[in-house]
Amino acid sequence: MRPAFGTRPIQPGAVIGLLGGGQLGRMTALAARSMGYRIAVLDPDPECPARPVADLYVPGGFDDPAAIGRLAAQSDVLTYEIERISTDALRSALGGTPLRPGVEVLEVIQDRLRQKSWLAAHGFPVGPFLPAANAADLERAIAALGSCRVKRTRDGYDGRGQLRVPTGAEAALAFAQLGGPCIAEQELRLDLELSVLVARSPSGAMAVHPLAANQHEDGVLTCTLIPAPVSRRLAKEAVDRRGPKQWRGSDTWKVAPMAGGFSCLCGKPKGPPMWPWGGSSLRGLKAIDPCL
Repeated sequence: MRPAFGTRPIQPGAVIGLLGGGQLGRMTALAARSMGYRIAVLDPDPECPARPVADLYVPGGFDDPAAIGRLAAQSDVLTYEIERISTDALRSALGGTPLRPGVEVLEVIQDRLRQKSWLAAHGFPVGPFLPAANAADLERAIAALGSCRVKRTRDGYDGRGQLRVPTGAEAALAFAQLGGPCIAEQELRLDLELSVLVARSPSGAMAVHPLAANQHEDGVLTCTLIPAPVSRRLAKEAVDRRGPKQWRGSDTWKVAPMAGGFSCLCGKPKGPPMWPWGGSSLRGLKAIDPCL
């Protein structure tokens, strides 16, 4: 039987269970193995990138409580490299295995509307936004906000699952293309986009990594400058304003201040933020393991 770790750090030699075996899972696994941890991976794809560097592979979907239960039974702690995981399946399958970051964090970050609403409710400055459950809602949102970036509330990244919708006349077509509930965010002029990785240990100790300045083309990240040519005060402010009562356990965030406000949160393990593999990604991803 595995020992009950509680809030104590998971020491080298323990098994880290990864929900998701994509490129982030592979990089996290390599960083963890270099520190003496063992790795178990759950992924529906038997040829996922993390499988060759894992000690154990568990086939199964991210909504399969039986598969998640098998991974949990073989792991001392679980984490995830993808947000597309059923929180209901997690709750029913975890047993006594800790999940870091926790289910409550995942529920917020996997839905863009919930995420943006959480930021606004906790006093973070965000750009104007409105929900759109249907094409008529989207048309009204664009009439109120002007030209918008419209995104599906779930899934989609690197430019996918989002469209620029300048006028209400294009709302119906845009909603049909996106294929589900959306969030309409007022298009803002951006002087600079920043990202930061913040790692918190189970004991509450926090580490703030250097800020990164990002450049995008058509919604896809093309260049990151680290460290960004700005003060780290923004990162520390983000940590200070997120009180310990809101998030428990080990939380790893990518926070992107846009035009003086916050754009998004990302709770999954990343290099800060996805630093190049040939440069500093191992150093960044090693921050994940102490926070476990």
